[in-house]
Amino acid sequence: MKVSTFESVGEARQYYFERVEALAGAARARHVTQTPGQAEVYATKLAEARTVLAGVGVDTPILAAEAEATGQSVQDLAQIVTSRNDEWLAVAPAIEKARQCARRRIRAADAATDMHAALAEARDALVRSAASECVDTI
Repeated sequence: MKVSTFESVGEARQYYFERVEALAGAARARHVTQTPGQAEVYATKLAEARTVLAGVGVDTPILAAEAEATGQSVQDLAQIVTSRNDEWLAVAPAIEKARQCARRRIRAADAATDMHAALAEARDALVRSAASECVDTI
């Protein structure tokens, strides 16, 4: 692939940035729900779960509603929510590292072939949700 495939290096760079973001989004989607508004629900549930596990007596409307709907105790649900958050936090840094490494390489590249190589390396790292080495091969 050559820069001449694109109108400009900037156009190529934008194309590869978009591809990296799509790959990172797909990697995240393997671990967290991508439904609009769900991140806010998860953040609220996590805050509620932390207060429950800390023994702070405050209202936990989202956890209480889910516990009632699923037949679990709020305490058990709080433990599940924090465990799932820990699982997410175990993979999120690798996804972000692969994403940022690819973006840095694409930003530094002067040729679409180098941008394509950065995308391919990110794809490999994101498929296994493990960060690639941040090696400058451009």
